[in-house]
Amino acid sequence: MSEQRDQNLEMVRRAFETYAREGPEAAVVLLDTAVEVYSPPSLANSGTFHGVEGYREWTRAWFDAWEDFEIHPERVEAVGDDCVVAVCRQRGTGRSSGIAVEQTMVYMWQIRDGRILRFHLYPDHDQAVAAARDASHPPARPD
Repeated sequence: MSEQRDQNLEMVRRAFETYAREGPEAAVVLLDTAVEVYSPPSLANSGTFHGVEGYREWTRAWFDAWEDFEIHPERVEAVGDDCVVAVCRQRGTGRSSGIAVEQTMVYMWQIRDGRILRFHLYPDHDQAVAAARDASHPPARPD
């Protein structure tokens, strides 16, 4: 495995640990200023959000819905040279409903120059890996 892949895996593991201690705002220092946050239409808080303020908007809407919320990474793997996919178990209690929810979600992170360029959320591993492969190999630009 390449040194870059190892560094990316370690960065994602540290990001989850920091989140667990300090919350989502702690990740801001890891974000590229042009970060893209994406959640597909099949998930809550769907859409594409851009930049650090877009990340904050997305996390604010997500965490406002929960009384408590935890993310536990179960598997973290490199996909290509600059992407990481993390299969996570999430637990939370709805703020207004009081209903406890537990589910598996999959995060895709693209990291360039030590910063998170893309932060995507998917309902399954295959979708996250496909997104990582697409991100790692963008289409060629026409000349």
